[in-house]
Amino acid sequence: MYCRCSCCGVAVLRVACRGAAERKQLGALVACGALAADAERAAAARAKLHDPHPHNPYYDFLYALHVSRHHYRKAAAVMYERAARCGAEGGAARRRWLAAALTCLRLARPEHAFLARPAAHAPAADALQVIGPEDLAAELREEVPESLDPVQQALLRNENIDFDALYSMLKEADVETLLAVTKRAISTGQFLPRWFLQRFMAACAQTCVRALLRGGRALEAAELCCEALRDAARALRPPAPAPRAAPLALADLLLLELRHHSHHPHADKIYNELKSVIEEYTKVIIRTSENMKLAQIQNTVKN
Repeated sequence: MYCRCSCCGVAVLRVACRGAAERKQLGALVACGALAADAERAAAARAKLHDPHPHNPYYDFLYALHVSRHHYRKAAAVMYERAARCGAEGGAARRRWLAAALTCLRLARPEHAFLARPAAHAPAADALQVIGPEDLAAELREEVPESLDPVQQALLRNENIDFDALYSMLKEADVETLLAVTKRAISTGQFLPRWFLQRFMAACAQTCVRALLRGGRALEAAELCCEALRDAARALRPPAPAPRAAPLALADLLLLELRHHSHHPHADKIYNELKSVIEEYTKVIIRTSENMKLAQIQNTVKN
């Protein structure tokens, strides 16, 4: 029999969070579905009881949990609460958490890109103020932006991203940073360099294609989708097929989108190319599946 009382649950969570944080394995803890909702509630309560800095495994757990679920507004709220609790004495850590909150807000859908905080100089004690990414960016600019890395500084400024200057950092950037830069560039109508898109595709092809499609750049998204499907098909070639994720669902959405622009020659060309690549990839999948079944049958007969 397992104990299900809340006290034991909190104790287990406390040990798990601290152990995972020490071993830098929060990802494994987040992936544990058995914790789920109870763990989230308990961690939120424990986070408020502990010093927000420098080491609060409960905030780290909540942030990792929300990011893994793509709940970017919740992740932003966690980091903003942590930064707010630090106050002015938070220093570099406070700025880092504000920057994390800002990045998450930029990753959130526009209708979710906001936070609520206590309103300053409001007559009612419980009055709230709603802030968006630009408000948070302004707050962060007051926190000595030189302490941020160049990519974060670039995202704070109201100007185009200097891809040449940030080349070395963006080539090593994680998916969240690449997505934030992509959204920013799309919002300002900026050209996305080929090397940047290739880096994003290598990091996470589906996220890259989806970001371009949602940003209204269906042609770029379709071209990259074709490349991703071709790469996935090549990975299935014998003698050692190595299946990988392919953005088939996004490819179908792109076909629907491009069909509305078939009167444009280039869009029509990309539409036909994508359709052809999907058909070829499907054939490769079927052929590979049949070969694997045949190999399994032959092995069974031999044994």
